[in-house]
Amino acid sequence: MSHAEVASARLIHSHAARGTTTTNGHGTTSNGESTRNLHAIAMTNLLQSVDCTNAEAVREHIKNRIPALAELVTEMDDATVLEFVAQFQRIVRGELPRRPRRRIEPKARAYPENEDEDEEKEDKLDIERVAFRLDGIEMYALVVSLTAGFGFSSLEMISDEEFEHLGWPFTWIFVVTAPLTVLCGLYATIVFALCSMYAKTALGSNKDKEMGVFMNSTGIYRLRAFNHFLVSIACFAIDVLIICLAKFRTRFGFLVCVFLAYLLYDGLRDTKAILAAAGPIFAPPPPPPPPSSPLAENSDADESSRVDPHRHKQQQKSPPVFTKRSSMRVSLSGGFFRR
Repeated sequence: MSHAEVASARLIHSHAARGTTTTNGHGTTSNGESTRNLHAIAMTNLLQSVDCTNAEAVREHIKNRIPALAELVTEMDDATVLEFVAQFQRIVRGELPRRPRRRIEPKARAYPENEDEDEEKEDKLDIERVAFRLDGIEMYALVVSLTAGFGFSSLEMISDEEFEHLGWPFTWIFVVTAPLTVLCGLYATIVFALCSMYAKTALGSNKDKEMGVFMNSTGIYRLRAFNHFLVSIACFAIDVLIICLAKFRTRFGFLVCVFLAYLLYDGLRDTKAILAAAGPIFAPPPPPPPPSSPLAENSDADESSRVDPHRHKQQQKSPPVFTKRSSMRVSLSGGFFRR
């Protein structure tokens, strides 16, 4: 606040303290009329015989009439004194309307704050969920990179003499599965690592919409990477079995390989069961029902009443649509691999 505004406020307050209040037609005090009358009285008493363009005369007049403002007016320069006079004149004329006071209730003020807090909690929760999903993608990349590294090192684990001892069927199986372990693992590692890296970059740059578009457009590539991930692990298990068969040339080694083959089959069966159990997690939400009219409901009721009872029994005996195989397809192509 400038010196002129401070002086104007003190001047109005001092004259208001010495003034009298007026009443309106109903006998009650009118604050607006009383304030305006006090302003007019103060203006008349203060500046009626003073040249308002002469700063020195105005300063001396204020010192004589209002001693409380003497120190403040003395510190003002000539331009500030003239500005004070102009400011006071505008206040008296009503050219500077006062802002209406608004009373803010505590409940009304606290309600938007609660909304902001809820929105912040929802945003934080969404970010945490997206981060968990991206951590899952990184876990795929970590596991498949280990299998790819082992597949590459397994190419040097069997010598030519051991290949001759194995025979051509196991030799050709190893020649096919070892490169598949490496190549499928590299493909899955690159796809999962790139998707996780770019998604986290977009999330850190506050580009949620761009991240959603990126995740939706790369869903087919993550599905292929997941299939390569399964192929790499299966080939990795077969390589371990053949290496054990090549290193253990005794009958006991053959029995160990048979036991390992059973464990491999058991692991494959459990993997299928886990994928089937995870199907409802990744299944897309059901579509909303179409809007129905009263006429359509009546027609549907008439058609349902005319249904053949034998056909109804056949429909009840039909197997459910959601089986292990279908749930595996859903888990591979939906839900997690889309945003």
